[in-house]
Amino acid sequence: MRFRQNVFLLLIVALFGYMMIQHTRFTALFGVVAPIVVAGALVRAFPGLAASRSGTGRTPPWWIAGALLVLPLAAALAVTPRPNPLTTPERALAAARAAGLTGPVYNDYGYGGYLISQGVRTFIDGRTDQLFLGGFITEVDGAARGESHERFANLIDRYGVTWALVAPESKAIRHLGALPGWQRVYADERGVVYARR
Repeated sequence: MRFRQNVFLLLIVALFGYMMIQHTRFTALFGVVAPIVVAGALVRAFPGLAASRSGTGRTPPWWIAGALLVLPLAAALAVTPRPNPLTTPERALAAARAAGLTGPVYNDYGYGGYLISQGVRTFIDGRTDQLFLGGFITEVDGAARGESHERFANLIDRYGVTWALVAPESKAIRHLGALPGWQRVYADERGVVYARR
């Protein structure tokens, strides 16, 4: 029973560690919680790791200490995340930069992580649970999905948007294509770039 309990705890931590690395989120939280969860299982599996009550306990063998340092690093290197091509509009961003587009961007939700990694301040990104409160997400979604071009225009005007990078299937394309003063600068199968004239 104890063995299965230890294995279960270690598997749970390994799974959450893998997910943290894949999504590159909540690394600090994982770094605090994982050692607490795993400590008991490691002490049960390797009694030599337990601290002595008298303070004169044995030092754990060097190979255990080494493994505890090397294994997390090896795991992180083995599962280095690769950008998802569906959310990586590399050529579209390169075209926007070549066209000299700067300033506030309107972007699709799925492109936020990539744009942040490239040093672009996003309009919206995957941190909706942490940053975007007060109905912002509902407002953006409603404006993009709605029929009114004016409602969408008012939204991007309020935030001073000067260019846009959206997916070809984005609901915002029909608004951007219809708004006076906006023109399509670039399009491919991953991203479409619009600029305010």
